[in-house]
Amino acid sequence: MSKPLLMIMSPRRIEPCLDALNALDVDKVWLRNWNENELMKIIPQVIAECDHDAIGLVSDDGLPTQDALDLILSAYEPEAVYTGYCNLDNTTDTVNIASEPLIIQEEATVDCYPLVSRAIVDEYPEPLMRSYFAGFALTFMSREMWERYPFVAYGHPGCQSDYQLCKRLQADEVPIWAVRGAFFEHLKGGDTTTRHLSGGEVRAGGNQGTIEWDLRG
Repeated sequence: MSKPLLMIMSPRRIEPCLDALNALDVDKVWLRNWNENELMKIIPQVIAECDHDAIGLVSDDGLPTQDALDLILSAYEPEAVYTGYCNLDNTTDTVNIASEPLIIQEEATVDCYPLVSRAIVDEYPEPLMRSYFAGFALTFMSREMWERYPFVAYGHPGCQSDYQLCKRLQADEVPIWAVRGAFFEHLKGGDTTTRHLSGGEVRAGGNQGTIEWDLRG
């Protein structure tokens, strides 16, 4: 495997999350203040400009750890998708891992996702658990896979990009592997926002975004 790259969708400024992301020992690119619809053009541009493989994606409202990242990269093979997992919000132990195929429709509704509890993944008897959903919680794919399944969001300003990816992977029978133990905390509140946190307001859209490379050398 050549050097991995972590792309960070970053429309917020939550200090504990920024500290956790900055501490990760991996090449990074910060995609600051783009909405998901704009990222449909920006992410392919970033992938074309770099020489990395594997390439991962994460949002900026969690506390990813080096242990989780190392587990994922140790398991990674280019023929499949490998992901960590996190709680959906700070009120639940349900995580963004689906044990059964997604219900496929244009726009997802809650019943499309057969999600499981954190304990199901943490206590899985094998190091890898087949999932039909990856919620961009340190989700890694090969460069070739990103080119075959580019980042796509639903609507304007864009949402459900993780679902849009996973339903295409499911249709083509590309496996997603949740890596046991690669959990990290997600700080989103029960109202599905991070407004309760200092720096948690979303600032995105209007082509105000920037691309900032942080390469370890």
